Amino acid sequence: MTTERSPRRAGSDDPARSVLRGIRWLGVSGALIVLAALVAQFMPLTNVPGYEFAALMQITLAVAGTLRVAWRRDDDGIGGSAGGTTWRRFRRAAADLAALAGIALVVSLLNGFRVSSCDPLTGLVLYLLLPLMGIPLFVAVGLSVGLLRRRWARVAVVCTFLFVSLVSTLLYLFRQPAIVAWDFFFGYFAGSIYDESLVGFGGHAIYRLWTTAFAVFLLSIVAFVESGVRRAPLIAGLAATILLAMFITRGDLGLHRSRGWVEAELGGVAHTEHFDVYFDRAAVDDEELALMLWDHESRYAELREFWGREPGRLRSYVYPNDERRGQLMGGRSTYVAKIWLGEMHITWDGPGDELLAHEMAHLFLREDGRGPLRLSSRDGLLPLMGLVEGAATAAAWGSGELSYHGWAAALHELDLAPDLADALRADGFWSQSSSTVYTLFGSFSRYLIDTEGPERFLAAYRDGDFEAAYGRGVEVLVSEWRAFLASEPLSEGDLAAARFRYDRPSIFGRRCARAVATRFERGTDLLRGNEVDRGVRCLRQAIDDDPNNLNLRLGAASAMSRVGAWPQAREMAESVARHEGASIGQQSRALRLLGDADAMAGQMDAALAQWRRAAELPGAAAGRRALRARISAFESEGPLTRGAVFDALIRQPSPSAHVTSSALVDAAYREKSALAAYLAGLRLAGSGDSSPAAAMLEAALRGQLRGELTEDQRLQALESLAMHRSIRRPTDDACALWQELADTSSVRSARRSTAEMWLGRCARGELETLNASAF
Repeated sequence: MTTERSPRRAGSDDPARSVLRGIRWLGVSGALIVLAALVAQFMPLTNVPGYEFAALMQITLAVAGTLRVAWRRDDDGIGGSAGGTTWRRFRRAAADLAALAGIALVVSLLNGFRVSSCDPLTGLVLYLLLPLMGIPLFVAVGLSVGLLRRRWARVAVVCTFLFVSLVSTLLYLFRQPAIVAWDFFFGYFAGSIYDESLVGFGGHAIYRLWTTAFAVFLLSIVAFVESGVRRAPLIAGLAATILLAMFITRGDLGLHRSRGWVEAELGGVAHTEHFDVYFDRAAVDDEELALMLWDHESRYAELREFWGREPGRLRSYVYPNDERRGQLMGGRSTYVAKIWLGEMHITWDGPGDELLAHEMAHLFLREDGRGPLRLSSRDGLLPLMGLVEGAATAAAWGSGELSYHGWAAALHELDLAPDLADALRADGFWSQSSSTVYTLFGSFSRYLIDTEGPERFLAAYRDGDFEAAYGRGVEVLVSEWRAFLASEPLSEGDLAAARFRYDRPSIFGRRCARAVATRFERGTDLLRGNEVDRGVRCLRQAIDDDPNNLNLRLGAASAMSRVGAWPQAREMAESVARHEGASIGQQSRALRLLGDADAMAGQMDAALAQWRRAAELPGAAAGRRALRARISAFESEGPLTRGAVFDALIRQPSPSAHVTSSALVDAAYREKSALAAYLAGLRLAGSGDSSPAAAMLEAALRGQLRGELTEDQRLQALESLAMHRSIRRPTDDACALWQELADTSSVRSARRSTAEMWLGRCARGELETLNASAF
């Protein structure tokens, strides 16, 4: 007897039929999920497994996946009588979405042959926590909506669910202090791109417990309605209890950072004429609070004078450090001004802090912006970020060794400046390094304000229409500004410092930016926790992921040196010093570290040779001050000064500031060393011990000791002494010191800008109000 394959069986093996079945299974929703994964492979950050790719797929699955389940509920294998019980339909639908999510993940992993992934394991964990563990929620919502008979009614209800979830999250971000959010459907919104390192997995796990409990609650209701399952009400009750408990504690769990919760966590509030200031009561004493409140009011007066208007009463949330700010409102590396709310979220670094002025300046322009966010924009929705940040930078001014005009001139001379007209657009702004575009737009905005007044600038600020505000287009104005920048030559040291500061890509242009930042932060945390071997391994891994990033190597070498890991620090510094692509500034910093390593090994002749080589290179003023202090100490100072300088600047781990300062003070008195007095004064001032600091700085400045300071050291000491006199003894003496600093500083130096800011406070008589009783 012979047997033959039936025609139907034979047809089922037809490749064409298999393809058609695959297409039918994929459907529109599945095609959208796969298409999103494919498109992601050609976009920065989403082209490797990581947070951005996981977040994109979470959003795609939330929309397409939930609609897929709701639409197909009546199909065999998804719902209806052929699908069996609620739990069986849930398993089948979840497996269906998991298969689509798996295809998307395979696409991303295969792209690794084209674009290498630095940390695929973290990417896989995030993919599990975000899109994959969101599947129970998507299926549960789809099946519960499937109780409706009409398919289009189901689609309408799902879209309503998604819309309400998104709008509620946007309103939360709009009205509350937080810049991060957990959206019920769409997952984790990470806030600012300036927080490059990834958050830990704990928050994601808590969030997934929340959404899974809700999924169980919905499925239990569906099971009871459809089949009368006896245990369903009990399961629903347990899930509801978990949901209620998590809702009550959502602030402590990190799921919801409401205004009331943030204010309660900070614990302190003070009121001035123009501010409600919320601060960490445990971290701020009465004297620091008085200074902080005075500085807020002084900045308010300066900005009112600068802009010719005032915004009314403002809220200021002052966090003790970046870590605490990250815990409470989500931005560890981000200072935030929510202009539409009239509030800012900052840390405060003492009177005259530029960042306070920058964020406050945003708030002064609330009535000059457009749309719900009150920002400069052409259509009220997409902001002109160059003008938004340029205006605040222009008002705050300052910035390191040079003013923003000086840095902007250096950027153009080094050919590192993008076209300003292109960078005005949102995509042009974010595609550049933040430090570069802040500097250029700050300088451009300040030039326009200084030459033609704030009113014309604010007219252009509103919608970017320079032609209407100035009678000439932005290209003409940029040409005039560049001619102004070229009017004063820059030194080789200024150019070298600018290249070191600005010659780096944005997060979108760096290899494995988030993975590298996360590993670097983890490595430095381990080093600070005295886990040196683990910290060094973590930093090496970050460098292996981005081997051409020489600044990363220098940062790792500095972190290693601070905990006494000198052999590893030397290795890193040597790799930079030998690198043919190292800039002058990078070479100088590497040579300084190598000299420090030689000094730690007792090879002082070799150390001096390295420091002298570094000093011969043009570079940043701060680095040159540090080099000159080392060279002077070991070339011409006595043994007490040499030992104190060695301990203060080189030896690791560093002694406490008090011990180091005591040795420097002792050397200053016993050996009459101006260098020791200068360093002691700076250290004491930094630690808050201001009266001895003033005595040391005064002695170093007024020729009462042996040896002479360099001009840059003298200006730094003069600035520190003027600050002390302003805060501790507000008399005419402080104003005279600021005038001396303004007269002797370069026109394009940030010190000149700082001195002029304090002279304005002198002119307004504000130094006389600097005492706790004023508030």
